[in-house]
Amino acid sequence: MPREPNQRVSRSEGPYSLQSTASTTALARHSSFNMQDIEEDEATCVPPPTGTASLEAVPVQVAPEVRLSKEQNEILATVLKGENVFFTGPAGTGKSVLLKAIIRELWKIKLPESIAVTATTGVASLAISGKTLHSHGGIGHGNEVAEILVKKLNRSRKYRSRWRETQVWIIDEVSMLKAELFDKLEYIARCIRDDSRPFGGIQLVLAGDFFQLPPVSKKGSSRPPDYAFSAKTWKACIRQPYFLERVFRQKDDDFISLLSAMRVGSLSKEHQLVLQSLERPLICNADVQPAMLLSSKKKVEQHNMNQLERLQGDAKNFLSMDSAGWDVFREPLRKTDAQKVLNSVTLAPSKLTLKVGAQVMLIQNVIQNVLVNGSMGKIIEFITIREARKRDILISQPQSEDDEVSEGLDSEDGLDYDEDANWQKPPARPRPFMHRTYIEERILASYQNDPTIPLRPTQLMPITADVFLPPTNEYPLVHFANDLKMLCVPTFFDQVGIMGNIEARRAQVPLILSWAITIHKAQGQTLDYVKVDFSNIFADGQAYVAVSRATSMEGLQLMNFRADKVFANPRVREWHKYWQDWWNDKRKQQPEEVFTQLSATGDDNIIEDDYDSYNTEIPASWLEGQTLC
Repeated sequence: MPREPNQRVSRSEGPYSLQSTASTTALARHSSFNMQDIEEDEATCVPPPTGTASLEAVPVQVAPEVRLSKEQNEILATVLKGENVFFTGPAGTGKSVLLKAIIRELWKIKLPESIAVTATTGVASLAISGKTLHSHGGIGHGNEVAEILVKKLNRSRKYRSRWRETQVWIIDEVSMLKAELFDKLEYIARCIRDDSRPFGGIQLVLAGDFFQLPPVSKKGSSRPPDYAFSAKTWKACIRQPYFLERVFRQKDDDFISLLSAMRVGSLSKEHQLVLQSLERPLICNADVQPAMLLSSKKKVEQHNMNQLERLQGDAKNFLSMDSAGWDVFREPLRKTDAQKVLNSVTLAPSKLTLKVGAQVMLIQNVIQNVLVNGSMGKIIEFITIREARKRDILISQPQSEDDEVSEGLDSEDGLDYDEDANWQKPPARPRPFMHRTYIEERILASYQNDPTIPLRPTQLMPITADVFLPPTNEYPLVHFANDLKMLCVPTFFDQVGIMGNIEARRAQVPLILSWAITIHKAQGQTLDYVKVDFSNIFADGQAYVAVSRATSMEGLQLMNFRADKVFANPRVREWHKYWQDWWNDKRKQQPEEVFTQLSATGDDNIIEDDYDSYNTEIPASWLEGQTLC
């Protein structure tokens, strides 16, 4: 049953524990990540299981409440009315922010297991504390025909129940979802749920930008991208798109105009001259080089290792500590499965090789708007936690039993619950240690008087394992581009299930080498300094995605610029123009208050073949070639 709007999650709902693959002793030894004295073949693999240690589940932590724009609030209101929604917009318009706000509000009125929070890529799923679409749906690669997938899923109690219990399905980066797979998922939903309505009556909340990276085609295929909006069942599920137009990432109107032109693949002579002027070296703070955005993972790894080998001094290897957990039905996951999940969805590598002078990127948020996922810097030395504290250096660290625990945590599970808290309480558990970001007050003091920086330290995360970092171990001290220095010690990267159960956990230093990163991994990121080599551009939207990672032209450098590398898919341009013209006509025809109501309720005359998305069976014309259940 759905919750009342203000009803909170019971502390007794579903306590889950996590099975660690190593004992406390092994974890303490390997969490030091100082692996120079370990044989190379041992350092390249995850430590073998030698015991068990219990880690409690963590609730899915939705975003803190933020002030939404008018257009974002209209979309949120439509979702809360129970209607299917697809919203889109240029890079930096707050699509992820809106998704997190939607998740937060849905959690107030629905059971968590009824809300599927997913994305088409691992990186995007982590950003919204969700899972990949394929993992949640239990479809693997989804290459089988729809009927075979239905039979396989019906044989699994876990996935059959998941499909039947889902009330809302959120999909981020739906622009990277193939039309064929969208139709398969829609068919699966109707069959397993025994419901003839579109998507079996599941409410859809979709987000993405079709002008960004397209669905991945099979290697060697010459077929054009198969976008989700061309799916046979798309029109039955989605009445019309909603557009986010206000850009938040960039503040310069000229840069925003340039990016808008790149997005649709239509550069004027003036735009081309501006882009050509960006073919110059950047002057970066902290001697940080701009991140090179490349088209393939192999090129990125080769570039980063070449840069690392040029540095003097010994390399330090930091080995991750991986643990396998439980699924939502309390069935233990195999360690190998957990490692596959972690390797596919998290940016944190199983083995991280660093040197003094290495350029790195932070892959966890530490201080909002100050040190965040995407902040870049350079390693200046390796020091201990004790030395960092003596020198008043910022530290991000899991707090151990010997550390001082924050005051004011008077709830039975050790967390301070505000009555207006925007995230759900975890299940009851013994009082845990704290996993938190350690931030010296004197360092933050300089930011507290700046109204443009709303400080919000990382949320506390409860754990019950005896995890500690020996004070003699050395970790990388990073000088970031904003002139802050932080000692980066191992933190947790979790794959969290829909009930807050940790399915897999990785402890690793929250850094990656950042001389180069893939354009694919960069999608959705905001980077301080960016270098884009246009000779590597080959796909629709790649140039736009790469350039739009920068917050300003001052932090952007281009190489080998060619105007013909800036292009958008013709079908996307046609689709976008049709709907943009439709919205513009509605704005002209309707008073503002009527238009606002229209945007929240839809219009039955939007397209010729439109149907009621919630009370109508799928038309037979859209099911040609499909076998009904």
